[in-house]
Amino acid sequence: MTHTPTVPVIQRTITIDLPIERAFRVFTESFNSWWPPEYHIGQAEMAEAILEQRQDGRWYERGVDGSECDWGRVLAWEPPHRLLVTWQINGERSRHHDSMPR
Repeated sequence: MTHTPTVPVIQRTITIDLPIERAFRVFTESFNSWWPPEYHIGQAEMAEAILEQRQDGRWYERGVDGSECDWGRVLAWEPPHRLLVTWQINGERSRHHDSMPR
């Protein structure tokens, strides 16, 4: 019998002084501007982080060499209240991240 380790849920709340519509736009449309480039999983240095703004969209990184490395999929796109993405590291859908501005 194999033991599959469980991954604990990590949850964080941040309060910002912006209208909900603006906060959602900054989080999604400016994804590349706030994502730290040193946090990448591709082999090449990361040139940009991309979040496709639609349900069933991808979120991924593009390397300086033009390569792309998928991080996951957009499962729910409900601006400005909900963004649900799945982490798809190593080709396996593993964890969901639900971002819900309030």
